[in-house]
Amino acid sequence: MNIQAASVQGVFDADHSPIGASGAHRYLACPGAVKASYGRADEPSDYAMEGTIAHHVGEVCLREGKDAWEFHGDVFGEIIVNDDMVCAVQSYVDFCRSIMLGSTGPEWIEEGVTVNSVHPFLHGTVDFASSNVACGHLDVVDFKYGVGIAVDADGNPQGRIYAMGILEAMENASQVEEINISIVQPRAVHSKGPIRTETIPVTTLLEWRQDVLIPGLEASKQDDAPRKSGPHCRFCPARSDCYQLLNDIMDPWTEFGATDPDKLSNEDLGSLLTTFERLGILKAALTKEALGRLTRGGEVPNVFLKAKGTHRKLKKGAEAHFKKKFGNSDDMFEDRKLKTPAALEKLSPEIKAEVAEWAQKPDGGYSLAFEGDDAPKISRKASDIFKGKTKD
Repeated sequence: MNIQAASVQGVFDADHSPIGASGAHRYLACPGAVKASYGRADEPSDYAMEGTIAHHVGEVCLREGKDAWEFHGDVFGEIIVNDDMVCAVQSYVDFCRSIMLGSTGPEWIEEGVTVNSVHPFLHGTVDFASSNVACGHLDVVDFKYGVGIAVDADGNPQGRIYAMGILEAMENASQVEEINISIVQPRAVHSKGPIRTETIPVTTLLEWRQDVLIPGLEASKQDDAPRKSGPHCRFCPARSDCYQLLNDIMDPWTEFGATDPDKLSNEDLGSLLTTFERLGILKAALTKEALGRLTRGGEVPNVFLKAKGTHRKLKKGAEAHFKKKFGNSDDMFEDRKLKTPAALEKLSPEIKAEVAEWAQKPDGGYSLAFEGDDAPKISRKASDIFKGKTKD
């Protein structure tokens, strides 16, 4: 493999580069997203934190020869390693170990890689990679813990950038002829299953680098870099005030949004449905911003905070208490776990009385409500929090 240096230059902060591998799917589709999102970042969500912990558990398993079940019940911050995480991580670990069996070269586990030949800030952290130069193979594995959005392996820019970074770091990269880029996403539904692999020759990777990656980064340098809305907007830091996203929502609606659905052509119907998908992306961004402002004590007209609904959960120690008082009855347990409060209450009046004492509703945080909603209003304004309280 022979990598020629490319002339993609730009002034970015290395620690906060907007051209990292994980964002490639966005900036290659929308070059304008690079400058629009520079210096902006979303607050980490609970889902993102869960993913971080899942990756950490997977890393320790691979480095230390452990299995995911050994971490079951461990708490990292407010994240508990539960059954779902154990099963997902173990699927990832097992797949990586199956690759290790045929590995003859170095392995990379949660290690940073950089494609210096394209740009010194084109970098990322590869979850797992392993080379078998004797067979001319390189395996790159990306672990996705998320459940909501299934990620394709075919043409995956993140995986391809990881592969390029690893090849640049290898002393014997010229012996690699073929690359397997795999997505392991056990919790998401995909027609190709939880593990999906694209196999490409190194020549295809180099062609993609020259024909897609470098032109895309060059386009992002322009002051008027084009913007294009789409599913890639979902996690863009600039989505809440992106003029292109808003225009692509408003234009089709202005044209035929008030038309009876049965009078729409197939093309117009598809355009409107796409509009609603993009409207959902914008709504999610604005909702997150409004929640933040209201939680910090601000005011947003016509909108207020209300308690987010939660299901009852049994308190710590409930399982031991119920076993001691009622025995190890199959009626009370399901998959070796105590049933939910609602299911237990149906068994007998005596058990229902115990549930009343041992069940509680956890704090679910806040959600937005609009004027006309009868839910109790919650105010986080300092004047309301300390209302009626006086100094001693």
